[in-house]
This record gives sequence, structure tokens and C-alpha cells, in this order.
Amino acid sequence: MKEIKTAVILSFMATIITSIAFGLTVFSDFPYYKQAYCGGAIMPEDYKPTEYLTPLDHPGQIVFKSNCTTCHSLDIKIISPPLRNVFEYRDSLWTVKMIKNARKLRENGDSLAIANFEGYNHLQHTSFEIMPDSTLKLLISYLIEEGNRDSAQN
Repeated sequence: MKEIKTAVILSFMATIITSIAFGLTVFSDFPYYKQAYCGGAIMPEDYKPTEYLTPLDHPGQIVFKSNCTTCHSLDIKIISPPLRNVFEYRDSLWTVKMIKNARKLRENGDSLAIANFEGYNHLQHTSFEIMPDSTLKLLISYLIEEGNRDSAQN
């Protein structure tokens, strides 16, 4: 009984600490908070992402975790497809359009968007139309880096 009480107290304390940390991050001048959304941008053809030592060093990871991990992971299907090597089978411009407004893509008859919608139980992708281009660049850069990291390890 004492172990259960201790576990409940520790769990409650962890929840409180996490809530405080989240609040401090969201309501402070944390440099990436203002960019913690994705939007739409065309990546220049000569764009080369900065080399980061670890995924934790990459500011795009914050964007990914803040906006994408409810439905996506890098390596496994959660609700939607994994995104580690998304650019091996999807055009980056199409991916940007999908992030910005998947419903609009489907309404315009885009066969990939329709197939994706039907293949994932008609789950509506969140629309990120109002998100800044700079934030999408961080996300795209992070996904490219993760794809490169995966390729380098194989």
C-alpha cells in the first residue's frame, strides 16, 4: 500500500513539474516558441540543412514534437504515416501543401491526398495554413536531417 501511495505522489509531482515546464516554455520568450508551428515555404534548390551533432540539437525537432507527434512518428505508424524518409516517396512541394491544407488538396482532386485520406480511415489532417514559412523550413530541415541520419547508419 505504501508503494502505491508513493507511486501516486511521484506521478502527481511529475505531472505538476511537466505542467510548470510547459507553461514556462509557452509563456516565456523561449526563442523557438514563436516558431513552434508549421506553415508553407518553398525550399530553395540549393538549400542545405545545417549539420547538427544530434537530433536534440535541431530546432526543427521542437516544431515536430509540438505539431506532428500526436499523429506521426519518425519510424512507425501511429495514426498517420511515419515521416523519417518522407521525401524519398513524396515531393517536398506536395508535402508543404499537405501540411498547409490537406482538405484543399483533396477538393482539387489531388490523387495522392485522396489516397492518403482513404488509406488512413478518412482521418482529416490538421490544417497549418497560418503557420510561418520559417517554421516549416525548420521542420523540413529536421526531416531531411533525420532521413540522412537514417541513410548514413544503414
